[in-house]
Amino acid sequence: MLVNNKQESIVCFPIDSEKTLQLIPGVNDVREDLRNAALQRCKKQAQRMIDQALIVVEEAQPVSLGDLTQGRAVALVRETLDEKLLKTWKGLETRKGVLSEIGKQLAKVAVTEG
Repeated sequence: MLVNNKQESIVCFPIDSEKTLQLIPGVNDVREDLRNAALQRCKKQAQRMIDQALIVVEEAQPVSLGDLTQGRAVALVRETLDEKLLKTWKGLETRKGVLSEIGKQLAKVAVTEG
């Protein structure tokens, strides 16, 4: 499930005494069980952030970027800072324009982390 953190900072939701769900800025690929656990534990905080559009939960996650129009796929890539997710999409995508945008975004992520 994709969760888009629209803020410029990491958002943390404790799941239990040992686990925390961290959402980096941009699009995050979150397992549904972790999302549900975080929402259960931090229901008011999460709902407030959703209501204020600080985080956006994509209920119907596309199987791949190929399920989206090229424009929507490019926009989603531009909002993604998760290197693992970008690399996964790169291995599945076939459209030149989307692949080019993935390459640009991976370069940005590498510069930010390096």
